Amino acid sequence: MNKKAYIRTVEAVIAILLTFIFIMTILTPKESQKENTLSSIQKNTLKIIELNSSLRKNVLESQLGVPFNPTDPNRIQLYNTIKDNTKKFVTLDFNFTVCDQKNTNCNPNIKNDFIPKNKDVYAKSIMMSSLDKTRIFRLYLWEKF
Repeated sequence: MNKKAYIRTVEAVIAILLTFIFIMTILTPKESQKENTLSSIQKNTLKIIELNSSLRKNVLESQLGVPFNPTDPNRIQLYNTIKDNTKKFVTLDFNFTVCDQKNTNCNPNIKNDFIPKNKDVYAKSIMMSSLDKTRIFRLYLWEKF
């Protein structure tokens, strides 16, 4: 009788562990999949900008810190490249900043709806240099809905 009680206790503990593992695998993948998707979009977009000499030049010659400016041809080309790279993800929105190496804290102005206040915003940066300039390009992504 003592062996039976021990076996039933072990069975109950195993059942509880399996239930817990099952619940955790069902609940967590959605968030991590979203983060992985956003991270890979950012990495791909930044890689395109980093490897394309024309886009690198646009980053190095862009106005510093200001949000998207439709009169700046450098920013227009960067904007269009990011838009093309994210267009298959209809629920995503984006923006970017270009910072100087001396002022790496050129955070976007949240008050002017540059970035939504009530969303999870994912940011990645790359640093680009030429002989006379160093710039930090920061890409922000978030879900519209």
